[in-house]
Amino acid sequence: MTVESINQRQLRILLNKLFNSFPVSEGSRGAKMEAYMEALARIPFLFVEKAILMGMRGRIGEGHFCPTVGELAKLAEELQWQARRREQPRRLPEMSVSNSPEQRNAIIVGFHRLLTDLKSGKTINPDLATAQVFKITKVED
Repeated sequence: MTVESINQRQLRILLNKLFNSFPVSEGSRGAKMEAYMEALARIPFLFVEKAILMGMRGRIGEGHFCPTVGELAKLAEELQWQARRREQPRRLPEMSVSNSPEQRNAIIVGFHRLLTDLKSGKTINPDLATAQVFKITKVED
């Protein structure tokens, strides 16, 4: 008697449901089961389960025949890859900003002016303030 893990038992149950959903000859069911088990055992159960459920709903291929072991394995691996990709932190493109020392000083002065205006409660025109800070235009006070 061989000992099966919980995932192997659950996988057998799901595969039996899949085989019952489509016409599969009883004679080849045992060999098919072993082929499916061997190919899908290395993929995390969560993704295999999703792939099998999609197959049972007819969302693999034309939906008229039982998905092949290759189709199920490919779909499960693709689902796993998508999940990994979603978990990876998104990297923002590096922005290179090169300001001359004069530009940098003008931007700092513009921010200080803006900060002073904000603290004083003075009405601020956003377009004019942005132009003063970033575009370094000379505006008469």
